[in-house]
Amino acid sequence: MGETDKLKKLDIFEIGDPNAPFTFTHRLARENSWTDSYAKRVVTEYKRFMYLASISESAVTPSDAVDQAWHLHLSYTKSYWNDFCKNILNVEIHHNPTLGGPSQQKLFEQQYTSTLRLYELTFGELPPADIWPNVNVRFGNANDFVRINRAKNWLVPKPEINFRVLAACAFVPTLLVACGASVDNKQPWLWLVIGLCVALLLVMVCFGLAYSRKHKGKSNGNTGNGFFGGCGGAGAGKGGDGGSGCGGGGCGGGG
Repeated sequence: MGETDKLKKLDIFEIGDPNAPFTFTHRLARENSWTDSYAKRVVTEYKRFMYLASISESAVTPSDAVDQAWHLHLSYTKSYWNDFCKNILNVEIHHNPTLGGPSQQKLFEQQYTSTLRLYELTFGELPPADIWPNVNVRFGNANDFVRINRAKNWLVPKPEINFRVLAACAFVPTLLVACGASVDNKQPWLWLVIGLCVALLLVMVCFGLAYSRKHKGKSNGNTGNGFFGGCGGAGAGKGGDGGSGCGGGGCGGGG
């Protein structure tokens, strides 16, 4: 089967029963709190990623959104192994946990960057940024994902905080308080110094929070989580057992 025919088959391929009251796309949307339209787009990108996995001679790694579609498809065992891998991709693509550790994170970051380039070369366009974020966003908060029962827990999104503005806002009122306290005090300079020190401390805390937020997950290599993974392409599995393995967010194809 030619690559053009494979892409056409992937485009029309339906995961599960499309006429079921609760389709694959609906399930994907519900489990990730996505809109149906966004989930539908993720499914398209998932099929594109798996196509890249089937043709690539080197490792590839999906975005987190694409990885969620992959996880769910694996639970549709007949659809995944028979209809998808065997009859369309013509290669077995496995999904195994990451080994964890800093070296694994660095490896998967490199693979993800290469995957974005391969996507552009293969499809002639940039991958959609809301599904395929840049490498820093993709791996920046992977340790924070957890499974939540919304019947027992409230989910309140954290506000986006500009820590530089917060630091400036903290500095000004602290300085005013210090100056006001100095008016009726016999040691005005002492209060002024105290106020400046408090303001400086607040600034340091704010910038520290901003730094830790930017680099969260970098120091420990995100060990042990299942959000990283690489994918050995179809050529990578040749000479082995006809299959191959992959990390938490990647896959391997057999030749």
